[in-house]
Amino acid sequence: EFYIPIEFLEEGRISHPPGIVQIADDAHYKLLQAKKNGTQINLSLQVTNKHPTKNLDFSPMALINIMGKGKNKGELNPFKGKHQALAIIKPQQSITAELFYDFGSKPKDIELICTGKLSGDRVFYNLGF
Repeated sequence: EFYIPIEFLEEGRISHPPGIVQIADDAHYKLLQAKKNGTQINLSLQVTNKHPTKNLDFSPMALINIMGKGKNKGELNPFKGKHQALAIIKPQQSITAELFYDFGSKPKDIELICTGKLSGDRVFYNLGF
């Protein structure tokens, strides 16, 4: 018999800083900028559809999560930003989404999690604050 702590079974991952292009399925993500203002985070995120023939249904509500230390999850503000609702990205095209996330308390150690499609590949960005 032996004991394995549960934290060793968690998913291993690499969280990149802004500016690095990462691939999740057919979606290429590039975090252009992240700003913190109290309990709100403003992101500028470039999303490119690299599929040669299919549209990418980009929905930040379904494909983007943002978490702070202590499971302090950011909630997408549906009234601010650009492309915060569903955006259809044609093959080989890009959009730049401006997204605002509100936190219940001042966030620390913030990580952005981007998914290529529902239950698909995930990529991670460390926002640096």
